[in-house]
Amino acid sequence: MVDFNKTAHSDSTASNSHPTKLLLILAVFFLGQALQYSNGFLSAAGIFFLTISLTLIILSVTAKKSPEKAFITDRIHILIILGFIWQVFQLLTQPPGIARLEDKLDQLWIFQLLIILSGFFALTSLIPLKQISQRIQRFAVFLTFITFLGAGIWIIKAYPNPQIDVFRFQQTSSKALLQGKNPYEQPIPNIYGPGTSLYGEKLIEGDHLNVSNPYPPLSIYVSTLGYIVGKDIRYSHLAAILLVAILIIIINPNRDSLLISYLFLFTPRVFFVLEQSWTEPIVLLFTIIAIWSALKKSKWLPYALGLMIASKQYYVFIIPFLYFLIPTKTNWRKWIKPSATLIATGLIVTAFLALWNIPAFLWNVGIFQWYQPFRVDSLSFATLYVLFFQQYPPGYLSFAALFIAFLFAKHYLTPSAENFALAISLGLGIFFAFNKQAFCNYYYLFLGSLAVAAAVLPAFSSTDNSAPPTAQST
Repeated sequence: MVDFNKTAHSDSTASNSHPTKLLLILAVFFLGQALQYSNGFLSAAGIFFLTISLTLIILSVTAKKSPEKAFITDRIHILIILGFIWQVFQLLTQPPGIARLEDKLDQLWIFQLLIILSGFFALTSLIPLKQISQRIQRFAVFLTFITFLGAGIWIIKAYPNPQIDVFRFQQTSSKALLQGKNPYEQPIPNIYGPGTSLYGEKLIEGDHLNVSNPYPPLSIYVSTLGYIVGKDIRYSHLAAILLVAILIIIINPNRDSLLISYLFLFTPRVFFVLEQSWTEPIVLLFTIIAIWSALKKSKWLPYALGLMIASKQYYVFIIPFLYFLIPTKTNWRKWIKPSATLIATGLIVTAFLALWNIPAFLWNVGIFQWYQPFRVDSLSFATLYVLFFQQYPPGYLSFAALFIAFLFAKHYLTPSAENFALAISLGLGIFFAFNKQAFCNYYYLFLGSLAVAAAVLPAFSSTDNSAPPTAQST
């Protein structure tokens, strides 16, 4: 089997990893600010911060090849901590979601208290080991995640029935699956009413939609676990968010990773993503599992990649980026077995629901997407094109942009697990930024991938005496 991990750190030297790491961390922060304005819909501020974030990741890719000496030390932690504190402040001063909270205002203090406690415990865990015992630090990390979990549960309870179609899709599918019915054959009401511009003409039949669930089977399976736990699929999404934050720490245990995990976990629109029941946290979870496998368990990588690609339709277009996982000068015959394993894994987790009713599956998961209309409220450069030129851009624009992103990454990055994480982030960001539909959920996946790409890089300080508890236990 091909040793995908062979070149995992081949080009990560002190001379070029620090600028790349800092640029990625800044990209995480500014992307979070882009989503904070207008909840990820089109706005001048959103476009401004999105542009900054994309510029930073492009620079981070070029910095990987830069011969400049490292000029960044672990003092940069102060800057990152200030960004984290600002995010906590935003979570406390802005509504956590978009649903009306009139009947929950007397309970909002519970959510705010949990955020304050979670932020406090996070800051406590960041105190250097010279000033705090390791036992207290470990306990603080644990309490950070426990209190954040409590805040997430409060959101789910406070918004029990979000008015968004994706919630109906997943709730109905989970219930149908547990009753032995095909999730791709269930009628879904059009909750937005007649005359809505959110769907194409062929996607509405009377007062119902002509689609049951636009997500792949793997997403349905994971969401159903949340439905089993609490009759709400969002419990799976909350678990995925927390697991991603934990894996960011585990994937490269040091103080930098702990900070990056908190920047991701407390990004200001995280509870909006949870409230709206978007599936991107699940996709992000399988993405980081694949990257972790590339770094730590190369034998698991084909299986992990199969699950990652099967978790979302547009990941099929990310397949060329697997180039960054193939060691240089590898005989092509050695690719056959891991490639077959990858394909088989994706097919196995998809086959049961797909073969149940092939036409229904193809319509829901594939063909349906092509009938989705261009959304002029998208946070994307494609929308700006429409506003300036009063016409829609070519349908292939986002795919062309993704191809250019791949060529750009290939020019600057050599194959390695670290560069795979970086290239995936670049590809997702560019793909979404030029897509006909691009909202908070899409960019949340981009934000998470940026955080993972930053975490896998070497620490700012080679003598980090304040590593998180996981560093001593792994």
